[in-house]
Amino acid sequence: MRFLILLIALFVITATASGWIVVSKAEADQRQSAVAFHNNQYLVSWADARDISPDSVTSIYACRVTNHGAVLDPHGFFISGGINDHLIPEVCAGVSDWMVIWQEGC
Repeated sequence: MRFLILLIALFVITATASGWIVVSKAEADQRQSAVAFHNNQYLVSWADARDISPDSVTSIYACRVTNHGAVLDPHGFFISGGINDHLIPEVCAGVSDWMVIWQEGC
C-alpha cells in the first residue's frame, strides 16, 4: 500500500513531530501532488489510481488541510476523471477559492 504524503515542513506547518502529514491512504498509486494556501487552509491535489481497472485511468483527487495540519477530507474528494489519464495537477489560490488544473493524456 502506498500513501500520499505531503512534507508540510516546507509550508511551515508543524502539526506532527516528524513534519509529515498523510493526506491519502487509498490503495494503489497516488503521485504528482500540488498544493496552494487560501483562507487558512491548504488544498492538496494529486493524480490518483485508486479507481483504476482495465477500463479506467488515473483521476485527480484533492483534500483540504488546515494551517494546523488537520486533514479535513481524510479520503480525499474526486475532482476529475474520464476516458484519458488525468495527470500533473497544479493548484492556485484565487480571491475566494482554489483552482485546480491538470494535463489530460491519451
